[in-house]
Amino acid sequence: MKKTESTKSTAVTAIKNESNSAHIDLINALAEMENVVGNKINPAFKSRYVTLDALLDAIKPTLHRHNLAFIQNLLSDDGKIGVQTAFLHTSGHLFDFGRLMINATNLDAQKIGGALTYIRRQSIQTACGISIDLDDDGNGSQNKSTTYSTGVLKTQGAQVASGQATNQPTSQPSAQQTSSPNFIRK
Repeated sequence: MKKTESTKSTAVTAIKNESNSAHIDLINALAEMENVVGNKINPAFKSRYVTLDALLDAIKPTLHRHNLAFIQNLLSDDGKIGVQTAFLHTSGHLFDFGRLMINATNLDAQKIGGALTYIRRQSIQTACGISIDLDDDGNGSQNKSTTYSTGVLKTQGAQVASGQATNQPTSQPSAQQTSSPNFIRK
């Protein structure tokens, strides 16, 4: 009987150690992440942004060094499309960073592709805790007074324009009015 209890105790300790290792690896990976410099210019707005491939090239080696894999699943639900972003640890622990959805009912295939690429980048940046230098590829500050302060975009009197995601916590949908497509953090 004591041997069984000892085996259970060892198994529980091993699970706790794996979980702790996964959390430690995530913390170290996020601490090692650095902001990424925009590598493209949006010609219509003369703003810099980072391409999805450059962003993935920047984060994947750091995640790999810390036993983490990057996962994004495409989602479709009731006229909305989006992504769910997560990191999978080699222990099997999954760190879910939530879903980012857009209303796609009035978008053609080209606009859906562009919107998905944009929200994939935004979701990655949020999950990794990184920023892009003055990223305004969403064009949310078009013809508005915009200031940048400690990495936070502040737009005075602006309504979020098409293509701009809201950064709401996972548990709260956005109450902010937006033009189509509507970006919602679920």
